Amino acid sequence: MYVQFRDLGLKLSNIQIQILEFLKLRAMYGYEIIQNFQEFGITLNTAILYPALKKLEERELIESYKSEQARGGKQRKNYILTKKGFSFIQSLYDMSFVPDLYLEQFQPEIDMIKDKVSKLEDLLVINGINFLDARELLRTKFIFTKIPNSIEFIRYFDFKSTNNLKPKDLIFVNFPFFIHFEITDSVFDYLIDLFTKIKRILKQNGEILILDLYWDRNAISDYFTFLIAGQVKKMGFTINEMKDLLLNQLGFSNFNIFKKEKGVVLFSITLR
Repeated sequence: MYVQFRDLGLKLSNIQIQILEFLKLRAMYGYEIIQNFQEFGITLNTAILYPALKKLEERELIESYKSEQARGGKQRKNYILTKKGFSFIQSLYDMSFVPDLYLEQFQPEIDMIKDKVSKLEDLLVINGINFLDARELLRTKFIFTKIPNSIEFIRYFDFKSTNNLKPKDLIFVNFPFFIHFEITDSVFDYLIDLFTKIKRILKQNGEILILDLYWDRNAISDYFTFLIAGQVKKMGFTINEMKDLLLNQLGFSNFNIFKKEKGVVLFSITLR
């Protein structure tokens, strides 16, 4: 309702996509979802809601469980996003105007990245599915006019088998932390799964470059939250939270910040 959605092959209706958006906030039962639609001025009845929920479950984007709360003697059925659902809803945003607004602040660091790339036989770029397409990012005037053939791209929600990926000296990850309405277990599980897979294809002493947004008062995180959700809450990760997850929980080392600018951060980590 606030953004233009791109359905990446699952052929979902706008109602189904908006249900996923609501469940990104927290688990909800049917009537709560209807109430959320009403807050946006949309009347949704159960004849539309429950078939939509059933299809989302069939596609394994959500799952249901019985709540301890009871209504009319029956346990309420709650719905929650699965990892697949979380990955999918993150993949829908395309705000490709951002590089011109913000990446010009990073020109010296971008030149550094280009220099690294020119010295490598191959580079893996993990697409920023929850922000913009990595190919579009690399095609901006600030990076490559023509993308080198040595660069391989993959997307979070369709991570290739490690058997198909050679060990890499450098992996460039766009916006893995991004902005979230709240930091839930699903978010942590998603990130731990992602970086565990990355560790499997990173050479010892290899480097991961990460371009991301970080939580900062009045930073662009606030703007995008308002744009997407019409509200601003505590969301996204602080830089210290990123550092703690990557170093203390996932076992990377050498958290090195190259630059922070207006809510955008470029940093690197290495494999111990």
